[in-house]
Amino acid sequence: MTTKEYVESLSIEEKVAYMIIVRGENYIPRLHEMAKDGHLGGVGAVAIPKESRTPEKLVEIMNSLREESPLPITFYADAEHGLAVSVPFATRFPSAMALGAAGDLELARLNAQAIGREARVLGFNIVASPTLDVNIEPENPIICTRAFSDDTDTVIKFGRAYLEGLQSEGRITCGKHFPGHGATATDSHMTMPVVDRTREELDEVELRPYREICNDMWGVMTAHIFFPALAGEGEVDVPATMSRTMLYKTLREDIGFDNLIVSDSLTMKGIKDKYGLDASVGAILAGHDMILQDYSDDPIITYNHIVQAVKDGRIPMEWIDASVERILKFQEKSGATVDFRADIDEVLRVVGCEEHIKLAKTVAARGVTFIEGANVPMKADAMGKTLIIATVGPEEIHGITDIGAAGGFSSTNIGVSVNRYCKADLERISETPEPADVDRVIELAKGYDTVIFAPFVRTVSYKVNGGKVHPEILRLAEAVNNSDSDTVALVFGNPYSLAVFPEFKNCILSYGDDVYSIDASVNALFGAEEMTAKLPVQVSDKYPRGYSYKK
Repeated sequence: MTTKEYVESLSIEEKVAYMIIVRGENYIPRLHEMAKDGHLGGVGAVAIPKESRTPEKLVEIMNSLREESPLPITFYADAEHGLAVSVPFATRFPSAMALGAAGDLELARLNAQAIGREARVLGFNIVASPTLDVNIEPENPIICTRAFSDDTDTVIKFGRAYLEGLQSEGRITCGKHFPGHGATATDSHMTMPVVDRTREELDEVELRPYREICNDMWGVMTAHIFFPALAGEGEVDVPATMSRTMLYKTLREDIGFDNLIVSDSLTMKGIKDKYGLDASVGAILAGHDMILQDYSDDPIITYNHIVQAVKDGRIPMEWIDASVERILKFQEKSGATVDFRADIDEVLRVVGCEEHIKLAKTVAARGVTFIEGANVPMKADAMGKTLIIATVGPEEIHGITDIGAAGGFSSTNIGVSVNRYCKADLERISETPEPADVDRVIELAKGYDTVIFAPFVRTVSYKVNGGKVHPEILRLAEAVNNSDSDTVALVFGNPYSLAVFPEFKNCILSYGDDVYSIDASVNALFGAEEMTAKLPVQVSDKYPRGYSYKK
């Protein structure tokens, strides 16, 4: 039977099942019910309860869903930092911007290949990466370190190397976020951003990665963003997610992309507040082959809504058939159509293995950027009484569902890491502190010979003022930098924060808060690691793209 004949043999209910990546958080009984009914064709990692994301339980759930479903299931995972975003026992890799700072394309390919290998043995077919956004907006609260660079050529080169690594393991890449999320100053998880740039500007920057890589890329994820210059007739204030013009005319016809188009999460407020449940139908009408279901609701609600829209004639059957044919093509490429069952012994051997951890540590070390160094490297035996001041964000405690899960209590890790070299006290302070708290820490710091100031300026979803430095933290930074103590700043996360912080006498930058980046920065501080990275973005006149401190 040909693929076309197989698609024609399917019921409407079965065809629709293929197009939905079910992400109904904590609806495991419903997933099993839908699988047995032949109504489950896609499952996202976020659908699996957090307490079930141990190796044994995760393998058990994924294998049982495969066994119960008469349809082959496409399993999906966000994996910009590796599967550790969703799967706690997987290897957590540094950010894309750390790779951009390292400047090594082979390292980027190996990084992606290791992520693809972990995804393959678990049976995740779609790996939502690489980020192809060109981060040209310094105030961008949600892309920032998720991008390789603010330079289009750099994004293209690293994007290509990254997708080569993932696809070498037979994983479906999902380049994102088309047409481009790098020029936004708001978070699309909370509102609908507008990119008011000309078509010429978009062609030169945002669209170029897709135009130059599309023939090699298996999937594209779209953005919940308004692009007036790309909108078609009647598409006033219509985001890319819902725009037939942007997906078919721009992406399919103008750029020539003929592979999978996947929506971003339909849970995100930018799309959900405006369209509600009908976002699922609108996204399919715009041209998506697969949608990321709103995980806050029972997945059967979305499923029934789309099935009814097809039966009512709102969605043409030929569009559904074309999407299912594409899905089947890439299910076959990624092994979803074979009798795959994850093997727990192989999972335990590969996922989070020493080889991958060593690679993650290498990426972290290669990404550490030397910003200022009056007294770097520091000598542990000459530091005297030492205090670490680390900022603490709410995501350290609560984590984030969509992306940017908590990095393992980063402010505690910095204390452990520094104490490998010298005895140091750790003082944690909220990243949005009260003035009295800052006054207390300033007073405390006066009793120390050396102060290590460690702000974590994170890019996470659903966060008010994400990536920004609070005025009280700036006051604290000024005070410790101007104090009589020897002060060194270890900045983790947003590189653009260097433009608002005071010019520290000693400063080292890493592009994330994972434990390997923390250790790498501390190693560099004490001279155990050479710092060879360069800034991959233009921070300021003082710190241009390509900058690194030279003694």
